[in-house]
Amino acid sequence: MAEEKKRVIFLKGKKTILRPLSKSTDLESTLRWMNDPEVNHYLRTFIPITDKQEEEWFDKMTKYRYEDIILAIETIEGAFIGILGLHRISWNDRVATT
Repeated sequence: MAEEKKRVIFLKGKKTILRPLSKSTDLESTLRWMNDPEVNHYLRTFIPITDKQEEEWFDKMTKYRYEDIILAIETIEGAFIGILGLHRISWNDRVATT
């Protein structure tokens, strides 16, 4: 429990939490996922991604932007298991694209 208090949690469910991405802890996993054919098969980007390209993406996505939120998905136990993006957020209408 003490470790959970140290984590920044955006939203907590029964099995997972959503939290801000962290370049220092999440970059290696996202780079591996982006270069995994079973993952990138469903994405627009399917060519190999370099470390530098993934770092640039991280820098771009983790800056505050009013219309986009990128969050890490983590198990309650602390395993980083994915990313969730909310895009084209309309705060007044309470709608977004995932």
